[in-house]
Amino acid sequence: MSIIFNDFPLLEAERVSGALSQAEFAKQKSAALDSVPDTLKTDFTVVERSAPRSDTL
Repeated sequence: MSIIFNDFPLLEAERVSGALSQAEFAKQKSAALDSVPDTLKTDFTVVERSAPRSDTL
């Protein structure tokens, strides 16, 4: 998250000021995003439910 809140505004400011071209901005933004672990990738485990027991109160 710090990349989004800290690095992207700085990159955007450099792009707006002309210090970075659009292509260089896109390259650096992509590199920054690639350095962040993908939080949406998960290892799912299939869990099977057992039949309810009839002796419960």
